[in-house]
Amino acid sequence: MTAMPWSRADIRKARSANLAPLLAARGFLLKPLANGNYEVVPENGAATDLAGLVIKHSFWIWPDRNIAGNAIDYFVKVEGMTFNQAMQIITASSHCDATASESRQTTERSRHNPEYPTVAARQELR
Repeated sequence: MTAMPWSRADIRKARSANLAPLLAARGFLLKPLANGNYEVVPENGAATDLAGLVIKHSFWIWPDRNIAGNAIDYFVKVEGMTFNQAMQIITASSHCDATASESRQTTERSRHNPEYPTVAARQELR
């Protein structure tokens, strides 16, 4: 694969891409948490390598592995892609242009989804 010439603006936009829709489009189950956070959860009780990874807008943290970063870092550090592969995936999606305002609206809608347990119920499960 040849290197693509990415402008600083392209890179800045990709770093701030909203991760929730990107990961959902890649088949990951995301459970809404408090304050606009999402946790990657196992599907149907199956174990997943990403269990415990938490995302919020364009940032993520994986406490179990003591790593964190932005949208580009996720694809490079977690999925093992090259920088160019990560940029191609992020810029090919419409989520690269998602604003913080759009992210907040998505979060507000998901908070009212009765399908997910409340934060208090989630803490009781631990």
